Amino acid sequence: MIRQLLRSLLFGSALVASTVFADLTPEQRVADFQSFWETYKNAYVFFDLKKQDHGVDWDVIREEFISRLANSTSDVELYAAVTEAQTLLRDGHAYNGSFQKIRETEPIYFQRVAFTLGEGNRVLVTIVPAGSEFEKAGVKPGDELVQFNQKTIRQLAREYRKLQAASSESQFWHNFASQLYIHNPLLGKPSSPKASLVFRNQDGETINVEARWQVAEPTGSQQVMASFADGPKGIQIDEATQVAIEGPLPMEVRVFKDLNLGYIKIESWMKTEDPIEQFENAMKAVADTDGLVLDLRGNGGGVGPWGVLFANYFLDADVKSPNESWMDRNLSKTFFKVAFAQLSDEQLDELLSTPENLQYLLEKGMGVKLELEELQKSFVDGKYQGFYTRLLLNQRKNTIAPYSKPVYALTDGGCYSTTDIFLTILNESKRLTVVGTPNGAGSGSPIPFVLPNSGLQVYVPHARAYPPGGSMIEGRPLEMTAIIAPSGEDLANGKDSALTYAVKLLHEEINPSLSAFAQEDFTVGQTDTVFSTIQPKTMDWGNIPLPDWAIGATVEHVQRQQLQMGLKQLRK
Repeated sequence: MIRQLLRSLLFGSALVASTVFADLTPEQRVADFQSFWETYKNAYVFFDLKKQDHGVDWDVIREEFISRLANSTSDVELYAAVTEAQTLLRDGHAYNGSFQKIRETEPIYFQRVAFTLGEGNRVLVTIVPAGSEFEKAGVKPGDELVQFNQKTIRQLAREYRKLQAASSESQFWHNFASQLYIHNPLLGKPSSPKASLVFRNQDGETINVEARWQVAEPTGSQQVMASFADGPKGIQIDEATQVAIEGPLPMEVRVFKDLNLGYIKIESWMKTEDPIEQFENAMKAVADTDGLVLDLRGNGGGVGPWGVLFANYFLDADVKSPNESWMDRNLSKTFFKVAFAQLSDEQLDELLSTPENLQYLLEKGMGVKLELEELQKSFVDGKYQGFYTRLLLNQRKNTIAPYSKPVYALTDGGCYSTTDIFLTILNESKRLTVVGTPNGAGSGSPIPFVLPNSGLQVYVPHARAYPPGGSMIEGRPLEMTAIIAPSGEDLANGKDSALTYAVKLLHEEINPSLSAFAQEDFTVGQTDTVFSTIQPKTMDWGNIPLPDWAIGATVEHVQRQQLQMGLKQLRK
């Protein structure tokens, strides 16, 4: 409160380019970046792949940013440096909480109009609030945004590339379009009280709008549940998020009765409640249909085992089991230091001093059982060297017969992490037809850590997931059967382009003698909703929520902190 009052007295409320209040010295910012860089150097699992794909040289990256931060004047320069360095890796799991941290003390500026990615990487309007300057100017859903503050969409995309970590082009464009209405706080404040936006409507006419920046006031420090924090600068998850991840998966099951097709939508895998009963009920409901559409658009991941478990419902016993999917985990000393942040350096050294102690740490701290003979190989001259270990992602199976009819998946750049693993498992077995836009293509398993001076929460992918056939997922979207993105006309008319196309294609596969595409008036007909746990959504203006996969990683981490007593017993 005092800090915000001081800022108001010093700067007033004028919208001018400024920086986040500087709490740290340049030396502290450099030290934080060095801590971030070293943690990645020792724990990140895709350096070889990223060097091969994008020419990434982590050592060169360090020198560039260290010299920049040595002359820094603002903490936001540290946040930007970490973000830009992560973005160079082209990995959507290389993420940090700078937006959430800035939002605690600084206002966030945004325009009250929402966008999505349309065909041809066009940015299209989805929401125009009643009474807004955009509605008064005649902007409608489906209209195309062509300029924002005298910059074209391509110019804006080039600028945002250094601030948007993404594993693929599809993930970048998806995130870019959906977040474009918010002024990125890493760029400081807007330079003017108003923004200039230019739209093109369905008739090709230009609409110019001068709109004031809206303000989302600072949130203040979030209330944190005691069981989900490990210190004022430790890994934290706020109470609202903890409540939100409880309960069943957000899932909807429908049957298109006239076509006898099933439809299952899963919005997220990030729920702590065991979903196997949901899966069983859903698959029983569509068991007698002639084909199935799985709508996974926007599903950004969550709990990895849930996706692998669900894949079991679509594959027969004569193919490789989804439960043969595995995670290659880098068990470096840096990983253990991050994973068990409650341990001092001396305590960690003791736990890594013998194969016996390491065996206990792995079993009690991570549920991993390895033989002493295998662990002894990781000690050279009595010192722990670190090693990779292969861990299965899931060991449970379906109790009902798997679905054997055609399966079509709806995807977009918002499909990520656990969703990518699920899709690749089915795709390897040629069990999937993919319609929409390409998936995000990320397979890293991140772990959070905190920079010592700023308290910035950062995520490092320390493990990589593989489907049973060993396909590389990271940075490699699935080959699409049909690329279908929303058109302006369809958005204006409330039509779901990808779903309509998938249903037509599926209907023709089942009924080759009938041409659904020849029927101009083709519809899905009567639809019965079997059940739905999806809650109505309202636009949380001015906020970029923590990704579901990051929530999952955070929950997993803080649960490890509760094992401290067991580790203390060992040290006795």
